[in-house]
Amino acid sequence: ELIQKMIQSTRAGFKPQNNYDKILSDADHDYFGREDYFEISDKLREEFIFFGQEFTELEWIQFQLNYLEKEHVFWTNWSKTKRFDKKNENILKLKIKQEKIINENLH
Repeated sequence: ELIQKMIQSTRAGFKPQNNYDKILSDADHDYFGREDYFEISDKLREEFIFFGQEFTELEWIQFQLNYLEKEHVFWTNWSKTKRFDKKNENILKLKIKQEKIINENLH
């Protein structure tokens, strides 16, 4: 039962109920605040495609930004200290990519 509840902690919108949930959620989303964010994100996009959900490049960026800015939270002090700043850098890079695509589509 504990393990089933912990697995739920990796799902979008889940609010951790205990330290196990917080640790597992942060571990699952750790790449948000790492250098390899975009590499892993591309693999996640491929997984979505495999299961029949395709995104244009702009849709994918908007999907990521929505999750990173509006839904995701780092829960543990370690993740807040070690991953928060890089997560914000990755968000900024996504916004730059988004703006570039939008500008290209206008011309």
